[in-house]
Amino acid sequence: MLRLLVILVVTSLTLAAPHKRLLEQRSSTSIYKVTDERGPWNVGKDNCEAMGCILAEPKSEQEQTAIMAVLPPSGYFWIGVTKFGHEDRFTYYTDDQDLVYSNWKPGQPQYEHGNDCVEIVQINYSRWSTFSCGYYDQAVCECEYSD
Repeated sequence: MLRLLVILVVTSLTLAAPHKRLLEQRSSTSIYKVTDERGPWNVGKDNCEAMGCILAEPKSEQEQTAIMAVLPPSGYFWIGVTKFGHEDRFTYYTDDQDLVYSNWKPGQPQYEHGNDCVEIVQINYSRWSTFSCGYYDQAVCECEYSD
């Protein structure tokens, strides 16, 4: 009985302990990473930049596929697409250029006030949706890949 109790306690502590995990996946030009830390869009951006990366800016289906490979089975993940400074279009945050690729969920994007940031929604087949930038979610970082 004592042995069973010890096993249960150790298992509970192991599962309850915070685990900082960093997954990564390479494409031909970038490495994509996602951490367990959650925060608003600007915190995700700052965390990526602190690693020498940017929030992921998918520009092709191949890049989207590489990003999907690092995502857990469900969740919401900030990417580097916003409508900051615009009311009628979404752009890449690093250079304010129009999107060259998108993977919007049906009914998206929404141009309503407050839906200024974009997340990949993993429960919707990794489709993009617009959200308020203040939600606490994970971020996908894009780091430069060099041999």
